[in-house]
Amino acid sequence: MKKQILHLGLLLAASQCLMAQELQELNAGAGYAFQSYYSLPTGDETLVANDAWDLAFSVAAADAGIFINESSGSSMGQPLPYIELYDALSTDFSDQPDPSSLEDFQVFNAEKSWSKGALNEVADPSDPLDLGWGFRDANSEDVEGERVFVVKLRNGQYRKLQVQSLIGGIYTFRYANLDGSNETSKTINKADHAGSTLAYFSFATGNTVSVEPAAGFDLFYCSYITPFPVPGTSDLVPTGVMGVLSGPGVQVAQANGVDPNTASFDDWADSLSADIDVIGYDWKAFSRYLVAYLSKHRLFRADHLG
Repeated sequence: MKKQILHLGLLLAASQCLMAQELQELNAGAGYAFQSYYSLPTGDETLVANDAWDLAFSVAAADAGIFINESSGSSMGQPLPYIELYDALSTDFSDQPDPSSLEDFQVFNAEKSWSKGALNEVADPSDPLDLGWGFRDANSEDVEGERVFVVKLRNGQYRKLQVQSLIGGIYTFRYANLDGSNETSKTINKADHAGSTLAYFSFATGNTVSVEPAAGFDLFYCSYITPFPVPGTSDLVPTGVMGVLSGPGVQVAQANGVDPNTASFDDWADSLSADIDVIGYDWKAFSRYLVAYLSKHRLFRADHLG
């Protein structure tokens, strides 16, 4: 069942009209330490620590999306470390990647759907069987992994990562230190996470972790990386922002310059979009436009008050 939202600045309405408006707060905690999952029908909010998970695997039947956790908090106005993902430019897991040679090959979640994440972004868009981390068999629908990635953890340590397959609803993947030591193999069965959008994995625990509320979510308030204009230039660089992503099955229409007290849902019904970043980060104004510019990775960190 699709849920429809008319987005007007900070006002969110989850019905066919705006007759009964109700203001709700989404809480990311001090220093934006948490991700917030919110249900519009119930008003329930679930807070999850930014560092609770590292990778997330789509569990929908036909999907093979794999995401990196881009959330990070801040301390004393400065961004805290976050997970970084790089294309290792190799299909041989025995290779020892050199992180310094991969600075121009960092990959990010697209924030457009819950079916494709950062590990899918390296796919050849002209090949429908190329899923980025692997290739789908046109006959069996199995996905055989190929590409190797490098993950930089929040503590500065590196791991090389290869998702080896998705067969019968079971992801198989392995990771190790860059020199190949401490290789670990893991599996994630989609069936074990029925009712969720994603299955979440933590390198710290070596296991999946419970993240999403059992009843699902309509809004996801978090920090994430998105292309952002460099002030005074026409350049776009990956930027850390705080924003709102819509949940699975949610469609959003954005109405600008309207009076929330008189706006009609029907006037914007033709503008509904399933893209999860329609609300995004631009519903607010930045009081502190820029906190830091990390030239090594060409990454901005934008912050705001309130």
